[in-house]
Amino acid sequence: MQFFDPFESEKNEDQENLNSLEFEFSCSINISELEGDSKEQTNSIIEIISDIDKYKWIYHLKYSSKKSNSTTYVYYCSQRNCLAEKPKKHVDINKCRYRQPIKRFFCKGQVTITISQDFTCANVEIYHKLHPPRLDNSISSEIKQYILENIDLLPREIYKRLVDNLNLNIHQKQIHFWWTELGNKRYKRDKNPFISTQKWLMEELHQIIIQKESPQAISFLTGMWNILRVLTSKSMKLELISHVNIVMDYNTNNLRFELFVVHAHVDGSGYPLAYLFLENNGNCNNGIRTAARFVWKNIKVQICLWHIKRAIENRLSNNVKPKQINYNSQMAHDQFNFSDVEFCPQLDETTYIFCPKQFRKAVWEMMNQHLHLHPLIPTNNGQYLTVKRNLDNGSARNL
Repeated sequence: MQFFDPFESEKNEDQENLNSLEFEFSCSINISELEGDSKEQTNSIIEIISDIDKYKWIYHLKYSSKKSNSTTYVYYCSQRNCLAEKPKKHVDINKCRYRQPIKRFFCKGQVTITISQDFTCANVEIYHKLHPPRLDNSISSEIKQYILENIDLLPREIYKRLVDNLNLNIHQKQIHFWWTELGNKRYKRDKNPFISTQKWLMEELHQIIIQKESPQAISFLTGMWNILRVLTSKSMKLELISHVNIVMDYNTNNLRFELFVVHAHVDGSGYPLAYLFLENNGNCNNGIRTAARFVWKNIKVQICLWHIKRAIENRLSNNVKPKQINYNSQMAHDQFNFSDVEFCPQLDETTYIFCPKQFRKAVWEMMNQHLHLHPLIPTNNGQYLTVKRNLDNGSARNL
């Protein structure tokens, strides 16, 4: 597959004259030699176009046509005016990063690539009101090497060190991209995440206890499991293990698998004992909770922080007037003796507002703080809240 350079005749002209030029181009090309799926083939074509016209093209959208059995990808010129974002400055002036802004144009730059169903042919359409291309802010090999040498740091910390020390005109998203790409080599063994997980676990000699193909599932034990076995064999005090949780996380990767963790609380701290990576055949949250209660009697099922926040925010913003009041002041007083036993909320004819909008953020922030209270974390005055009831009473009184 070969491309000609449509800008060759313009290269020696003044760059300012580009603003008056309009470029429109279309062709059909044979892509049978390009490897990968339709997205990877499209990226290869975009790279060739960028090498020729010196513009950077940003992925915008994708859509499929059932009528023509094809997939279309649309890319925008990175300097197109519609891609401009409102400047965001940090409230702390010492943390502001002053980079040269991208010069924008009403260029309507767009590349449309339609891939046939058999991945052998592609229709390419380009429209662009030409303008000077942006300065090259690509990541150099030296910066990539620096990222690799500091791969254990978070991307924002690597970015901060680079900008502070070298005063580079780079973006944090660039650092995050290469941190991800270079970091993949440490654990990615296959394009398929499930196969990659299997290979990595075998390389690291982890003890695999479940491995199935339909549905796809893999489970393994952590090093903490063996440590607890050693403690048991030496007749150590197992009372240190207060309780065991099963923590679940859904849609964890591009395969939308589910992750389950057996989590033991040992002497006030949590440690993972085993992981289960399971294929998800649909939304079965309620079924999982029902099955867990059937296997483990009298267990406590608690949703994760993200779901707690969503439920709280939805409830605080719900102003549907209840038909009756279910509040029992005596029960509340029995549990929290500081509450007023004579308090009884009333339903009147006025407009019902469960929680005024200006208070909702403060209520959630307060509840979020309570969720993170822990007996091993001291208060501001150095005191430890070792009794759970003290934690609950303090949180309720605070609210």
